[in-house]
Amino acid sequence: MKIQTVLLYIGIVLAGFIFTLVISDRFRNAIIHEVKFRIIYTEYSDWKKNGGPWKMDYGEPLLQDTKRDLMVKGLLESEIKSKFPFLVPGGKFGEGTYKGDYYRAIRGNGVKILWFSASDGFDWVIKLKDGVGESLDLIKG
Repeated sequence: MKIQTVLLYIGIVLAGFIFTLVISDRFRNAIIHEVKFRIIYTEYSDWKKNGGPWKMDYGEPLLQDTKRDLMVKGLLESEIKSKFPFLVPGGKFGEGTYKGDYYRAIRGNGVKILWFSASDGFDWVIKLKDGVGESLDLIKG
């Protein structure tokens, strides 16, 4: 019985060690990705944090950024507009355009959207719920 108890403890310790290795590997990979992202896209990382005018160079990193929602999540509409002054109200686009149709499909129930400028070459939209930022999404027309 004593050997069985020792083997049980060894099994538990080994399982915990393997679990720790798996979890730490995931965290390590996430940290490495974030550091590489910030080094490669330094200007984009600064823009993401501080806001400012849109540059076409931000398109690729924004698309690759898995945490882009954090740019707007929890911010008030006024804070978002101040941070990103190039935004266009969702209702600006007419019927028959995919931006206009998208706006009409999701508006209501406290949902509002702000588009990146019409000339940015990308169709990024910020969704707000009750005046608070929720997400930043790419919409394909």
